Amino acid sequence: MRSKYGFNAQESKLLQSLNTPKKIQQFIYSISQHVCSMDSCYSPRVVMREREADCIDSSLFAAAALRFHGEEPLVMNLSASYCDYGHCLALFREGKNWGAITKSNYVWLEFREPIYHNLRELALSYFEGYFNANRRKT
Repeated sequence: MRSKYGFNAQESKLLQSLNTPKKIQQFIYSISQHVCSMDSCYSPRVVMREREADCIDSSLFAAAALRFHGEEPLVMNLSASYCDYGHCLALFREGKNWGAITKSNYVWLEFREPIYHNLRELALSYFEGYFNANRRKT
């Protein structure tokens, strides 16, 4: 039997427990890093089943968890240059401020507290930590 948004009872129970952005982020921290192939992406259901995700998988999962709790599901992609990978974030608001949920191999590209007045400020908060393997800002 399907419940809210088509999730089964077990999935709904997990999503019900993830009722704040920090709880969603803690779940994302607790799962393994998905070694992504450039042509695939895990759905929120697969993330829950496999307990692994990369940045896009975790962002889509977080957006689904936020939607489950009545929030608008928003995702932002940060594009990179100089042969580097982009980065995806699930966005959330507390009051008038923005925050972000995501998974990364680099701690400086992960969760952001909801202290940013607009999306530009939030995106710029990732600038200092965003560089490629050749140590070039991207």
